[in-house]
Amino acid sequence: MGRMNVENRYLTPLSGLVNALSHIILEVPVAQLRRINQIEGIGSIKRESQHFSDNTTLHGPKRIFHGKRCSFAFWTVMMITSVVLLFMQITALIYMYVSHPTVSQVSFIMKEGGIDFPMITLCNYNPIRKTYIKQLNVTGDFSDDLLNYLLDFLLDPSTLYGAADREILHIGDKALEIYQKAHPNFTVHDFFMKAGLACDDIMMMCSFGGRQFNCCQYAHEILTNLGKCYTLNIKNSEKEWMKRQVETGVTAGLQMILDAHLEEQFDGTDSDSDPEFVSVFENGYRYFVHDPNTVPYLVSEGVSVSPSMRVYSAISTDSYILLPSEHWGNCTSSWPPEFRSALPYSAVNCDSICKANFFFSKCGCSPFTYDIENDFPMCSPFETVRCIDDYIRSPTEGVDSFEIPKCKSCQVECESVMYHTYNSYGFGFSNGALSWLSKKNSSWGKAHIKTNFLIINVFFRDMSYTEYIQLQGITLTETLSDIGGNMGMFLGMSMITLVEVVMFFTKIAWITISKKRRDYMYRKKMLEKEHQREIEETMNNLKKLQHTKDSTATNESLSPHGRFRSFIRRKITPSDDNRASLASMERKSTNASDRESEMTERRSRFLSTNTASSYYSNDPTQDDRIIELKINLNHLKPTNTPVHLEATYNTKPRANTEPI
Repeated sequence: MGRMNVENRYLTPLSGLVNALSHIILEVPVAQLRRINQIEGIGSIKRESQHFSDNTTLHGPKRIFHGKRCSFAFWTVMMITSVVLLFMQITALIYMYVSHPTVSQVSFIMKEGGIDFPMITLCNYNPIRKTYIKQLNVTGDFSDDLLNYLLDFLLDPSTLYGAADREILHIGDKALEIYQKAHPNFTVHDFFMKAGLACDDIMMMCSFGGRQFNCCQYAHEILTNLGKCYTLNIKNSEKEWMKRQVETGVTAGLQMILDAHLEEQFDGTDSDSDPEFVSVFENGYRYFVHDPNTVPYLVSEGVSVSPSMRVYSAISTDSYILLPSEHWGNCTSSWPPEFRSALPYSAVNCDSICKANFFFSKCGCSPFTYDIENDFPMCSPFETVRCIDDYIRSPTEGVDSFEIPKCKSCQVECESVMYHTYNSYGFGFSNGALSWLSKKNSSWGKAHIKTNFLIINVFFRDMSYTEYIQLQGITLTETLSDIGGNMGMFLGMSMITLVEVVMFFTKIAWITISKKRRDYMYRKKMLEKEHQREIEETMNNLKKLQHTKDSTATNESLSPHGRFRSFIRRKITPSDDNRASLASMERKSTNASDRESEMTERRSRFLSTNTASSYYSNDPTQDDRIIELKINLNHLKPTNTPVHLEATYNTKPRANTEPI
């Protein structure tokens, strides 16, 4: 007994623990776990995926979701391949758009009202008159070394540096310094402007379209690398016929008869001297056809013509319209912030001013050819060479050379006009031409004409010009259209489809993150299941009711009396088509029963009223008759169409006995 008490004492708590554990195991909420399985992602995601695949306009998801084995694998591969190809195409299209491609549109424009005539700049290859040098050398202090040194001012720095003799340049620089001390008002700029030929001395005769005009009235002098030159701008004339050429051909253009004045060619201050004219290798003139907004000797094509020659320059015009940087181009119409200039902007003008600023920052002066606005002190040839030696020179393979840094801020101009000339030449004057020219001016001798005169003809070869317009290679609309086309080709997508896809992934992310959303999806699913169950129950009840009706109709159609009773019932009671609900049918059945009871009551009152004089009499002399109605019961067969009954009737004596 003691042992049993001990065991019970120890086993009783153990038994309680076992019972508690069993209760714990039994109380695990299995239904709750199933619900969690449905709402914690998988069920909701599957439901959302099914809804998306069944309703989206995107091709493929429906076949993947409902596909089995091979079909599922095939459409999955097709979908992945299409998506990869689509993204590759979209990436290529976006890269093309952000690379800012440009194209050129070439147009040939006909000008029926004529084309504005360009500017013509004329330069004599002899920049210094002999008579002027002799006038300066009256005192005998204007030497050949000084003259050669002054001519070096007109040279480009690269040409000067390549041909420079530093010892000779040093001697010339000292000679200029001594001469300027003796003549304080002497300047290099004034020297070249006074040493050159006057306009009336070189432009003998001008005509435009066959009409003569005064050349010098529309010409102004400028200093170039060829010395003193004249720019003829007839477009500023107040006469309309001079502003533009209205017909093609040489007779409709500009003709200039010039005098080279070879007698003014300078050969030195004495007979033994041999000065160096570095850039002069021929006699005559060099002319430039250019736009008013450009410096002629920097940008234009020069044409040379010697005395006793005729030149015919047929002009073709090219107009360039480029895109600025904000529209994918690289041109500009304004000067960089570091430069200030009153000249029209062009890349050549900007580059010249940039180089002038560079030399001024290094040497305190600028070469003449770069300082196009005369803003800086002019570097002498000796100063230019010494500045290059000290700051710019770089030995390359044993040869001294220099390279001025590029001006990166000088971009090409957005609008420009270029004139190209197609030249043909003739030599000598006919006797008739010599006679006609000599009669125009008695001071023009035939010998002088043959030796010094030359004729320049400039004209448009046709009344059209070529326009080059830089355009954006692709627009945003074209890019979006290409992307939309690829979306439609690979996946059958549109913008609405894209919104559907975004909404689908948004909902999936929402379900994954939000427990509240998952609970909502579960409640919605349960409500839909309940609604579906109610619909199924209603349909089953309706099927049972219809089955009962069909059974009743079948039983009644077995005999003629049954068909007749069915017909009478259909006539008395409403049709099935008018029964909106089961409750309405019951109310109508109740009304029919009430009417039947009322008819029975009326029949009873009628029989009780006519008891004394019986309706059915055995008296054959009574002439009372009744109507006999005959109906063919075969007409009561059930059909889907309305029944038409044929009835016959006649009169016959009343029956002697009461019907049973």
